[in-house]
Amino acid sequence: YELMRLWNERLNLTSVIELESAAVRHYAESLFLASLVPSSARKVADVGSGAGFPGFPLAVALSEAEVLLVESDQRKAAFLREASDLSSNVRVRCLRAQSLKGRLDAVVGRAVRPAEILDTAQRTANWFGILLSRRDAEQLAESRSAEVKPLPWDEQAAALIGVVPRGT
Repeated sequence: YELMRLWNERLNLTSVIELESAAVRHYAESLFLASLVPSSARKVADVGSGAGFPGFPLAVALSEAEVLLVESDQRKAAFLREASDLSSNVRVRCLRAQSLKGRLDAVVGRAVRPAEILDTAQRTANWFGILLSRRDAEQLAESRSAEVKPLPWDEQAAALIGVVPRGT
């Protein structure tokens, strides 16, 4: 938190920086999403990682998994690299999600276009999870086989989760 707060003074990582708000908005929401990731996931990508959410809390909760923080902004990626020195299961890739290659078990994200997460998951993964407004989650769930999991402490927010359909 302190490292994020210091970097946020020079670089706009997040508008939610007050400790109590950050604890709920960044950490609790990220840990809620982590609780939904399949236990078999060993390689997870956080698309548009920004300030490292949900990626860093996910890496703590899923200590057996490799968590890849994907961020296209060089300055934000520099912050993520410095912060990742504190976690052995985090890797940072400075690239656009469309350029991400390889196989993943899960793709997650927050504060990034849901279509970007869904497209990346379709190309690379078996499962996806997105933190967004409950209304947006419900609209997206209608068009695909996905499940809406409301955040227990905020009826306006939810996680949209699902298995990536594979063609035969």
